[in-house]
Amino acid sequence: MGRSGTLGLAVVAAVLAAGAFTWVRADDDASTPVGAVDRLSRPGLSLPRPGAADAAAVTEALGDEVIFAEGGRSSLDAELVRCLVPEHAAPLSEAGPVTRGSVVIGTYALEPAFGEAMTARHLAQACLDQATQGTDLGLDDAELCRPGGDAFPRPSVILDGPACAELGAGVRPLDVDGLVRLNEARAAEVGILAVPADDGCPTLEAARSWAEDHLDGLLAGATIDVTDEGAGCYRPSVAWDHDTVTVAAVGRQPG
Repeated sequence: MGRSGTLGLAVVAAVLAAGAFTWVRADDDASTPVGAVDRLSRPGLSLPRPGAADAAAVTEALGDEVIFAEGGRSSLDAELVRCLVPEHAAPLSEAGPVTRGSVVIGTYALEPAFGEAMTARHLAQACLDQATQGTDLGLDDAELCRPGGDAFPRPSVILDGPACAELGAGVRPLDVDGLVRLNEARAAEVGILAVPADDGCPTLEAARSWAEDHLDGLLAGATIDVTDEGAGCYRPSVAWDHDTVTVAAVGRQPG
């Protein structure tokens, strides 16, 4: 496969087959529509999580990198959350678009460690943390939504605002299937980032080959793009909404 080679469908299936993350089946029907945080956090529901070895490797490799520095660690694309915060509770520094009386803010659910699952509470809390201090918003005020159809279930968290259906055609409450898929993607992303390198500085070819091996069969129509060719340390990253994998320089070659 070339530097911008077409990958087969679905990164998560290959990671599942390879046992790259821990899976515990939920007691409840995974297709049951849910919206409130408490209904997505019911007893018996366990979610896919990254494998321990991958999580340890990524924690060590990304500890000092600034991809999105907040909460003490770098972010993953699968952790990106769209928050709709009431105008009266939105920080004055946020100049995001306003939708039905809510300010739209993008943030990341960074509370769970790389080796832990990302829960509905983590998603909601990430948005509650964006609200100004002194408001009485809580987890009970959070509604979790997802796009319709087969689109990646990028979550939107509405804090005391409009219903999911008011955000656009096909938008609906986040369900257990969507939460599971988010965690599958997150686990796959951790595996992708865990590029092995004896000196801690993966080469361009090593990072590209690692991405190809781990993503083949996992993203619909995805391509691997390479940027900043030359000497340096390289790492792949994923844009789940766009089915895109990018291998980019993240530091200088040692020596």
